Amino acid sequence: IQGASLMMMMSPVTISTPIKLILFVAMDGWTMLSKGLILQYFDLSINP
Repeated sequence: IQGASLMMMMSPVTISTPIKLILFVAMDGWTMLSKGLILQYFDLSINP
């Protein structure tokens, strides 16, 4: 019963932020993000 009341008092951000970070790392987010930025930069420099 105490666990349920504790979950109701926690902010949704407190729960969702660690989950989002874990998913970002698990899906190799840094590589996807950097590739996307680099490809977008080269696309803009080729086609101004």
